[in-house]
Amino acid sequence: KNSEPNGIYGVLPYIAPEVLIKEQYTKASDIYSFGMIMLEIFTGRRPYHDTSHDEDLAIKICLGSKPEIKCEIPQFLALINKCLDEAQDRPTAKELVGILKKCLLDLNDEKTKLYKQVEAIKNSAINSSIDYQTHEQAIYTGRRLYFPKLYNS
Repeated sequence: KNSEPNGIYGVLPYIAPEVLIKEQYTKASDIYSFGMIMLEIFTGRRPYHDTSHDEDLAIKICLGSKPEIKCEIPQFLALINKCLDEAQDRPTAKELVGILKKCLLDLNDEKTKLYKQVEAIKNSAINSSIDYQTHEQAIYTGRRLYFPKLYNS
């Protein structure tokens, strides 16, 4: 996500709103991207798969829009949402490590709520598939992004 004089390089859904409007790139920007990756892992769907990855989407993201999150595990849903919060409200990498370590411990303990939720989902997922359409203008490869409406507001 290197900033260029006339744009940004990256994959739109994974770029933090503050980076889109050319504010300072920070560690919190990486946390936003990590949240989008978590969303993809836990839902099986790419963020904003059903919409064009254009300036209109960039504006919506900067106005606080988040992709639809269909995650049946409340702890993961809360963590994803926290990563997609305003930059100052996102967890730090150190906090994420602590949260994820606890999740890992819980996933290995049959008595925990998290273990039971994941097992229930695994059992129901055996006979189901993740089927969705990707918009023809949803682009998931790095590219130069230039959104003059964002920079001139």
